[in-house]
Amino acid sequence: PGIQFGYGWIIYDSTYTSEEFVTIHANTLGTITAIGIYLKKTKFKNTERVGWFGFWKLGIDYGYIGDLTLGPGGESSSGGFKPSICPNISLGMGYSFKIGNNSYFRITGDIGIKLLIANLTLSYVF
Repeated sequence: PGIQFGYGWIIYDSTYTSEEFVTIHANTLGTITAIGIYLKKTKFKNTERVGWFGFWKLGIDYGYIGDLTLGPGGESSSGGFKPSICPNISLGMGYSFKIGNNSYFRITGDIGIKLLIANLTLSYVF
């Protein structure tokens, strides 16, 4: 689970539309916590910004990775979490549903080089 806040702009062309977002995020999965910032660029094959689209992300994450090495009795042998800085580089795709005059509900998934290797995201864009 996590939370994201972003600000973006739209680039229109005669046959396609793209969006660029700068996003701050915080995500947790098991013993991994990632906090970071990234630029996300989407590209739609239509000007309405609905249907299937592709995207890429480029950014940096700071996070904590739990120590997976267990000692006797199941306790962590080195005790605790290790801070890490990691690139956030990924590719993904999604589907956009228009739900209002200028608002959209989106389902996206991406995979790449980052603390949390893959994400599935539900978002509201307005």
